[in-house]
Amino acid sequence: MTGRHELSATASGTENRLSIEMVGPTAAIVRALTGKAILKAITTENECFKRVAEGK
Repeated sequence: MTGRHELSATASGTENRLSIEMVGPTAAIVRALTGKAILKAITTENECFKRVAEGK
């Protein structure tokens, strides 16, 4: 499992893209068992980054 943070400039500031890649023989099983929880965690993390970056 590999997590990535990708930042890119936009006309209005910066875009932050968070992603997780799962590979290997058990990736499909792990993804099926943890996919929703990982998506929720990534969404929460990105919302926190946004709030801190905007000083809120």
